[in-house]
Amino acid sequence: MVQNVPRWLRLILGASLLLLTLQGCLLYYFFAPKSSPEDLPEVGAALQPYRAAYIQQCGRCHVLIAPSYFRTNATIESVLDRYKRKKIINAKESEQVLTYIRALTSY
Repeated sequence: MVQNVPRWLRLILGASLLLLTLQGCLLYYFFAPKSSPEDLPEVGAALQPYRAAYIQQCGRCHVLIAPSYFRTNATIESVLDRYKRKKIINAKESEQVLTYIRALTSY
């Protein structure tokens, strides 16, 4: 039966299924600009612990997403909510990351 389906249609359906499975942070991860800890904007002493939390909490599982991406393309809240639901981070870690990203994207 699959043999009767044109190849172009199978490719489109396969790509569509792949995009549907890439949800939440994983989708952001693929399309968002990446950053290294050295490339993150420098912040004042008051925000330094929050910057460190972003590097530690987000960088332990994947490459860091450039904070500027969260200004217009995605909400950091939705990503953090997903991580909290899956118990990847706790509430305190989430609040630290949120504080750092909001400080960089509020202007």
